[in-house]
Amino acid sequence: MNEIDPYVFFAVMFGSTLVEPYIGELWIATTADTVMKDAVSQQQMMSEEENLERMQEEADDIAGKVAMAEEAKLKQRKREVKIAMNMRTRIEPYMDGSVAEDLFVLGCQEEAEKIAKGSFGATFLVTIG
Repeated sequence: MNEIDPYVFFAVMFGSTLVEPYIGELWIATTADTVMKDAVSQQQMMSEEENLERMQEEADDIAGKVAMAEEAKLKQRKREVKIAMNMRTRIEPYMDGSVAEDLFVLGCQEEAEKIAKGSFGATFLVTIG
């Protein structure tokens, strides 16, 4: 099994060789190198049976992480759809002409003022747009 040198990987990913004289070695590259060396060392010390057990545990762990990632992806998609529906409901009166533009703008401004008064209100307003 070919191993990737963490220093090379992170240097390529982040261009760390260009800034290393100014910031030093990336912590994550050092940590990854240490973890990989420890893993190789432990793997060499285990018997074949222990290796099989560990591989099964790792496979189970990966399967669990995949399931969690899929669940997170589904939750994110549901969140996006709910936001889209809320936005549609919010602008529908203006779009169908039942509310004049000036009243719609006034309502949006009032809503923005309420948001601004809350915790991190200004940050939310900048993020929302």
